[in-house]
Amino acid sequence: MKLALVLTLAVALSGCAQSHVVGPDQVEQARRTTEAAIAGTWRLTSYNPDQPLTGVLLMGLQRDRLVVTFGQGRMKSATPEFTFDRKYRVEPPITDTFKLWLSDDQGLEYESWARFDGPNRVLFECKTEPWRGSGTLDRVAPR
Repeated sequence: MKLALVLTLAVALSGCAQSHVVGPDQVEQARRTTEAAIAGTWRLTSYNPDQPLTGVLLMGLQRDRLVVTFGQGRMKSATPEFTFDRKYRVEPPITDTFKLWLSDDQGLEYESWARFDGPNRVLFECKTEPWRGSGTLDRVAPR
């Protein structure tokens, strides 16, 4: 379900500013740090699409009803009404923003840019149609 894309996009992270040349080991470490920071359970607390979504998709994105878990390269629903299990990958952060790519059942990837607004909130912007828009994910069990 493409609903998972919106959620992954909802995953923003990392405050690793890179003002100097970095080597491959530093890039890999930044990616791992980002993945560790997004690991866990998140609730979609806002989503503002650039264009209106269909009724079914809109119902699925009702605030505070959609919960997802990130871990081991998978984003899974944690809400009984919506079931999905999607592969995701992150690109290391550039300044305080990282890219999150979510794959659908056909292997198509959807791009999101995200950043952490503290340890328990991710601000994201979905860049790929039909999910273009922005939103917020809040950690279910704050760190």
